[in-house]
Order: sequence, then structure tokens, then C-alpha cells
Amino acid sequence: PGMAEEISDTVAHTGQQSWYYKAGTNSVDSQGRPGPGDKTPFSPGLSIKVGRSDGSYTGDADSFYASFWFKMAKDYTDKWGDGTKIMVVAGDPEGTTGSSNYLEIYFPYRRRAQVSVRTKESYPSYQQCAIDKNCGDDFGLVYDTIADDLDPTTWHHVEMTLRSQPQDYADQWSYLIDGTHSHQGGAFYKTGQYDNGEYLYVNRLNFASLNREDDGQVKGIYLDELTYRAFDSSHPDMIHDEYITSFEP
Repeated sequence: PGMAEEISDTVAHTGQQSWYYKAGTNSVDSQGRPGPGDKTPFSPGLSIKVGRSDGSYTGDADSFYASFWFKMAKDYTDKWGDGTKIMVVAGDPEGTTGSSNYLEIYFPYRRRAQVSVRTKESYPSYQQCAIDKNCGDDFGLVYDTIADDLDPTTWHHVEMTLRSQPQDYADQWSYLIDGTHSHQGGAFYKTGQYDNGEYLYVNRLNFASLNREDDGQVKGIYLDELTYRAFDSSHPDMIHDEYITSFEP
């Protein structure tokens, strides 16, 4: 079956249209990452890749900034959340998998639910994982909540920035929600990559529904004003490449 998504004129943060994304069936790899397929959409890739450039690494820029607005699709007149859970992460240049951080938007299925935005971080710490180099299944057990009281009837702004570091397990992500709620985290998916002797660069976004396709109560999410860009931290005003869309005709 096809992906449950469409350009919609039902609501928009600016203009007349936004992108509506609902539930999907996702294949999952050994690290818990949704695999490639029409239920895990990827945005267009930039012309360059972001990541490490020291030693044998070939990143073209060390920083990646992404920004978007979201609103829950459910009619909240009954004061119940619908269980929608959407992952929005940096994606690899091939458009096949999440390649660095883990950010999740969650609208719990309970009365008077509010929306939470949270990350997954490596356990017990990125520093310890760098020593052990074998975090295995333990590295996915920790949620860090950035905000858990967001109004499900209004639009919210998410900003997230990657700063790649010339050191294993050390990439840094910073987050800002609605200009108020902030968080500093690491590159969750990089932990498994380093454990396995791999390294994936960043140049796009990956959206993945973590709900079952047949879950009828899930109504999904609207997204608008999506932008991301690559730059070097030493010259943040010099943008190497950028993608911007407001989903208008």
C-alpha cells in the first residue's frame, strides 16, 4: 500500500498549504531505525554532505541546521490524544536511513494529553560508549524530553543543529522548541555506526511514522515551512547549500 501522506489545504502555518503525514508500516534494522521504503519519506538531498573531514573522512561541511513547524492533525474537541508518534531525524545522502540524531514528536493516547518532543540519547553516555565501543541494545533506552506540555491545537516550531566533531562518538546536536525549550544532545545513531565501524554523512531529513498502519485512532501530523542548510561552524553565515519549502503550488 502507498504512503499515507499528501499536500493539504486543510491547515497551514503560512500560505495555503502544508504537508500531511500519517501512519505507516516500517521495516526496522538492528539499531531500531526505520528502513528504506515508501513509509519513511526523505526530503531532497543537498548537493554536499555534512560530517567529519579529519583524517580519511570526506565531509564538505561540519554543521547542519534544520527548521520546521508542526501541528497535530487530530480534532481535539474530545480532549483525547491519538497516539501519533513521528520521528524526524537527519538522513544520509543516499536517502535510505536516519544517520545521526533521533527526535520524536509524540501525542499520547490519553485524556487531556499534551504533545511532547523528545530525543533518544545513548546509554549510559556517549563518553562511556566511546570507551566500550559496544553499547549494543543498551544505547536506545534513554529518552530526553525537551518539552512535554505543547498545545495540540496550535503550531509549534522545531529547530535542530548538528555540529560534527573530529572525534568518535562526539557529534553534538542542539535543539530549540518554540524559541523557549532547549536541549543539548548527541548523535544517537552514530553510536551504532561507530560500534560497527561505519560512518554515515547527513544532507537531508528523514520522516518516519512509528505507528501501525492499521491503527485507526492515529490521525497524524501537519508540517510546514521546512528548511535545512549546510555550513561550517567557523563561518555560520556562509551557507554552502540550502533547501526551503512551504509546500505551496
